[in-house]
Amino acid sequence: MAKFRKTIYILILVISIFLLSGCDDNQLENDYSDTKEKVIEEMRYLDTRIVDILNSLNNITLENYSVSSKEITTTTQSTQGSGQDSEGKSETSTTNAQGSSSSSSSTENSSKDEKISVSEMEREAVILTDVNDVDWKNIKNQIELINSFWAIIAIDLYSFNVNNEDITGFNTALDKAILSIKEENKEEALTNLTEMYSYIPRYLKAISAENSIQNIYQTKEHILRAYSLVEKNDWGTITTSVNEARNSFNNIMSDTGYTNKNKYKVDKAYILINDLISAIPNNDATIFYMKYKNVIQALNVM
Repeated sequence: MAKFRKTIYILILVISIFLLSGCDDNQLENDYSDTKEKVIEEMRYLDTRIVDILNSLNNITLENYSVSSKEITTTTQSTQGSGQDSEGKSETSTTNAQGSSSSSSSTENSSKDEKISVSEMEREAVILTDVNDVDWKNIKNQIELINSFWAIIAIDLYSFNVNNEDITGFNTALDKAILSIKEENKEEALTNLTEMYSYIPRYLKAISAENSIQNIYQTKEHILRAYSLVEKNDWGTITTSVNEARNSFNNIMSDTGYTNKNKYKVDKAYILINDLISAIPNNDATIFYMKYKNVIQALNVM
């Protein structure tokens, strides 16, 4: 009997250990999944912030229209009268000895100017943009926001055992970007911000994000690198970078699972990338920025 009880006890113990370990594995898997999604969202955050700053350096906005407000002056007329009429007009009547009557009235006109605010939609045309009038104050605020959140993002990347050099590399590029923005050096800021962005595809690969996501950000990296070189008029390297962007995008097009679900978006982005390539021989910054804006808009909704 004692031997039987001992056997039952061991069996229960084994089953308990198995069930507990199974729960731990499931919990770990869920924690991993949650952290992975969090990192992907953090990469989206970095993408949005860095691209916004890069665009701000040339006063490019991805919105086609902006809302502006202005004050207009309106004049209101009012009539005031003398006498007893509370509505602004007074009339009195008297009767003379012969029974005839006479009436008299007096009125006074006045005007008052009022200012009201009116909102209107204005088209954001790249061709009209002054690329030299940089809002450095806004850009300095934006780079500080990235710096504030970077420590949190770095902790999550370390939890995935991301290459330490890649994490410190971003931090180095961030410091350089802060310095160039502080000094209001546009050319260096473009270079350093693009270097920061180049780590996003690396991080996505390190956490094993979906191939389509990796390729979209890789494509954007090449487009942004080309964009950053326009300030230097380095059209040869710009051509190379945009061709690399098309090669990265070809990987998306070969992903039938993704393209079947997003055919219109994929086709549109591919056409716009080729339009950008066709525009490069003009060696014209304005034309490039117009085509670049269309490509980034298309990639952002994929």
